[in-house]
Order: sequence, then C-alpha cells, then structure tokens
Amino acid sequence: MPDVDTLMRAAELVVTSQFGSPSMLQRTMRVGYATAAQLLDLLETSGIVGPPAGAGPRDVLVTPAELDGVLAGLRAAAGPAPSAAPRVSPSADPHRAAAARAAAAEQRADPAAAAARAEVTCTPTASASADHAGRGTRRVPPPVSPPAHRVDVQRSPHR
Repeated sequence: MPDVDTLMRAAELVVTSQFGSPSMLQRTMRVGYATAAQLLDLLETSGIVGPPAGAGPRDVLVTPAELDGVLAGLRAAAGPAPSAAPRVSPSADPHRAAAARAAAAEQRADPAAAAARAEVTCTPTASASADHAGRGTRRVPPPVSPPAHRVDVQRSPHR
C-alpha cells in the first residue's frame, strides 16, 4: 500500500498535468505498474480522478486551482503521522526461530545434506526494501567453476 506522501505526490502530478494514467505515474514517479494502478484507484476513491474508461487515461475531476484543498483533504484523511513502530528482531519472530531450530537439527542429523542445501543462498535484490520484507529476494546458486581443460577445435575455412 502506498504511503500518504506518495499518494499526495501522485495527486499533485495528476492534477497539474490533467492526465491520469498508470504509465505517466510509472515514468514520473519511477514506480511499478501495480503501484501506479493502486495509486489511481486511491485517487478515484478520493474523487480526484474518474473511473477507468478502457485503455485510455482517466478523467481528472479536479482543477489545478483546487489542488491545495485536495492535498489538505488527503492529509486530513490520512490522520496524524504514525509513531515509529518498534522493529521486531528476526530472533523474536517465532517462524524464523522455528526455521532456525529445524535447520540446526538437520545440521546435526545429516551434515552433508544440510551443507548441500545451504549452498543455494538467498540474497537481497536492488528492489528489496523494508516494507517488502521477504519479497525482493532471489535464489542464487553457488558459483560454477570453469572446466579444468577445454580444447578448442578450429573449423576449416572452406566449410
């Protein structure tokens, strides 16, 4: 779910340009299609843009002169800024703790199988962020060493 600042920025862009399309939000805000479409849906529920009309852009129902009032309304609808929620450490997460205990038990039972399974690791991708914890990771296999010896066969130029 986009935060209030992102929604207000999207509202400002749509109202000032008088053009409400996901592709415009994607390009100007550098967000994905799902986020851009979700922002437009939120702007629709706020009465800033109309419903989707096929593949074209949505009708913008607010004029640039009304922008300050619209942004104030969005800010008021969002309520007070939430206080910083305490972060839960991974060790306090019961699911991660259970997974760690299971991995330790497997290591004790069959070290070779556990080592083979541990060679494939998960590394964060560039798009990983705190609000998408758990997503944004990809499985990376261990590096493969090149063959010990390779013979290149030269082709005949007459072929």
